[in-house]
Amino acid sequence: MLQQSSLRLKRSNMSKLDDNYIFSIEDVLPSKPDVLKWLDGRTQLVPERKARVVLFMGETRSIREFLVSPVPNPQRHEELLPNKLSWQARPVCNTVEHPLMSKYIVEQLEAIADVFLPSFAKDCSKVADCVYMNVAPRVAIDSTDRHVIAWFFISPFKMIDYYLYALPFYIVIRTPSNSVNFEIAKVYYNGRTFNSLADLKDEYHKNTNIRYNILI
Repeated sequence: MLQQSSLRLKRSNMSKLDDNYIFSIEDVLPSKPDVLKWLDGRTQLVPERKARVVLFMGETRSIREFLVSPVPNPQRHEELLPNKLSWQARPVCNTVEHPLMSKYIVEQLEAIADVFLPSFAKDCSKVADCVYMNVAPRVAIDSTDRHVIAWFFISPFKMIDYYLYALPFYIVIRTPSNSVNFEIAKVYYNGRTFNSLADLKDEYHKNTNIRYNILI
C-alpha cells in the first residue's frame, strides 16, 4: 500500500494527525471448505490468503479500508465500504494519536500539580511521573465532534505487589472534526463537574468541601 502514490501514505512512526497512514493490517484467512479441499488433495490450487488494511486519511478526514492479496506478496487491492466509515469513529489507541493526546494531557495537568499532593498523597510536581493514564474509547459522537474520556490511576504507596488505585478524577477530551487539535471539554473531580482545569483549581482553593483526600 505504501507504494500506491495516489494514497500519499506515510509510515505511522513518521506521521502526524493530518497525514495519511496505515492504522492496522489484519489477516483474512481463506474459507474452511477451500482449505479442506486443498488438504484432501482434491485441488492443486492453494487457497489464497488476503489481508484487510485500514487507512487513516488525515488529509481528507476519512477512513478507508482495503482488501489486499495475495499475502505475503500482494499484487492487487480493492476498497471495501467506500465512504462508509466516519473519521470521528476512529479509535484513540493508535500509534499516532495516542502519544500526542497523552503529551497534551500531561502538559495541561502541570497547571494543577498542587491539587494532586493533598488529594492523592503524592508529590506530583511532575504529574507525568506519578499518573498512569488510560484513554477510554470515544463515548459520544455527533456530526462535528468526537469525545474521549481519559481516566487516571495512581500507585499511591510503595508495595511489594504492583497495583493501581483508580482516582475520582477524569477529563473529557474533544477532538473537532475540522481540526487536529485537542480541547478539554469537561473535568470531573470527586463527584463534581468543571468546564476546565482552571475552574477546578480555582474552586479547589476556594471551597474546602470539594477536596478529596485519599488517606481518609
